[in-house]
Amino acid sequence: MPDIFKYDYRSIKEQIKTIKLPIICGADRYNNLVYYDMVEIPHILIGGATGSGKSTQLRQLLTTLILAKSPEELELYLADCKKAEFHIFRNVEHVKANVVQAKHIERMITSIIEEMDKRSDLLDVFNVAHIDDVPAEHRKSYIVLCIDEFVMLRKEKGIMENLIELTALGRALGIFVILSMQRPVKDVLDTTIRSNLNVAMGFKVRDKIESRILNTPGAEEITVKGRFYMDNNGDMTEVQSPLLTIEEAKKLLEPFKVAPKEAKEVYDSPVVENEVLTYDDVFGEEEE
Repeated sequence: MPDIFKYDYRSIKEQIKTIKLPIICGADRYNNLVYYDMVEIPHILIGGATGSGKSTQLRQLLTTLILAKSPEELELYLADCKKAEFHIFRNVEHVKANVVQAKHIERMITSIIEEMDKRSDLLDVFNVAHIDDVPAEHRKSYIVLCIDEFVMLRKEKGIMENLIELTALGRALGIFVILSMQRPVKDVLDTTIRSNLNVAMGFKVRDKIESRILNTPGAEEITVKGRFYMDNNGDMTEVQSPLLTIEEAKKLLEPFKVAPKEAKEVYDSPVVENEVLTYDDVFGEEEE
């Protein structure tokens, strides 16, 4: 297995061209590309300590989705709780909201819940089981909600309840969730929400407790940056994630940038550009 697997969208484009919502995981021990369709296997949990490669994986996952799908086919809703990862996606046409404050995150998720209810009614009207089966003139774009460091929202009861609902019901409605956290916390990843997250990517974590919470045993022993164990509904695979630098990602995203005034928002107030949230600012002292 390579210690470094360079991201090259041109080389993988042909392999994923028939996939509805491509998730590029990385390379396996035989240097084969590991990928799957999120429409078939929804919802991802990513865990890993600072410097493990988790943030790079998030960057390439979102960039790949943007490159693979048009803005009419895909809407991205991003929540960057520590305001450190998603600035490069601001003003990308696919991105309908890119927020950092808890109140804006709640408003964003509430709007997705409302859309989910509308889509549920649509399935009922046309008597179909999946949003892809409605007549073409009523077809809806896929929605991907991605929250980085969502453990910071653990005291936001309404948000957590909505996440459980989205992960439980979203697949048939074309709504998918990616959750990421540095330190897996048991009281956040309760059995309900964890059971709804079909794929877990466990990068280097601190100890066996955290790897067990992620359900990726051995993640505490990883020594190579970008290496992770992937649990796909009980099927465990060791993978080296693609390396996509911020500079390379910016170049790939540039053709999809729109003027700031054209970017759609789902909240009334703009994001506070200079605000950097911490655990202590929002929730008080971090719990062990």
